[in-house]
Amino acid sequence: MQKAGQFEEQIRESLREATDQVEASDLLRGRIRRALWINQKEDSMKKVLVLAAVVCCFVTATVFAAGTISSYVSVSSANPTYTTIPSDKKLNKDLGFSSKIPESFSNGFSFKEASISETAGKDDTGTDICKFKEMYTHYVSAEGQQVTLVSNLAKYESQDSADKVLQTETEKGTVLQYSSQLYKFVPPDYQLTPEDQVAQDNGSVTFSYGSEKVETSTFQFVRWTEGEVSYMLMAQNTQLSAEDLFGMAKEVIGMQ
Repeated sequence: MQKAGQFEEQIRESLREATDQVEASDLLRGRIRRALWINQKEDSMKKVLVLAAVVCCFVTATVFAAGTISSYVSVSSANPTYTTIPSDKKLNKDLGFSSKIPESFSNGFSFKEASISETAGKDDTGTDICKFKEMYTHYVSAEGQQVTLVSNLAKYESQDSADKVLQTETEKGTVLQYSSQLYKFVPPDYQLTPEDQVAQDNGSVTFSYGSEKVETSTFQFVRWTEGEVSYMLMAQNTQLSAEDLFGMAKEVIGMQ
């Protein structure tokens, strides 16, 4: 009989391969990979669903009208849905709602491409609680840094368990929340050093098990909601400050 450890490692490998199929953006793959391995060492593998070209993103259990969502399964093509900014009419047809999509930001980030992701919220048994679409709009700077604007219907939005609100600002009556967290991706058999243990205990570093080698990434987010649409600006390993991301978010809010 196959040992449990070998089975779990095969599942992890399948998830790593699936991650490479989802979205062309390194930033989005980073978000998915980050979500995949959060608390993977302690979390029961019964929650893992291995499907071709499908990735399970683990987040805080979310109570929805039809039940409790404990995981999300997202499917998206490696090819972008749009390489030019779509019209509101096109978005309403393809996405089900109209999302604000700036052509560029005043700090030099400009539109590159956008993709629609099909997402299903599932309970612990793998039963669908809800299905919805998300828009991932990617922006790049002249230096090659990337930022992604994520939008979906607000009723489906869920904040990752490790993300703590560090700053808030208000723009035209809309509350913006900034969070940032350092993640350390480590192999399944990685043993925490005394320094690691201190960092984990004080919350300065979140350890995610399942990567092939030790890597660190800093993720930054600004979240807000306008009407029925929830937005999130997401940056990974950039030189942007909280004020920079707040400024970009305010530009989106200021769009007519």
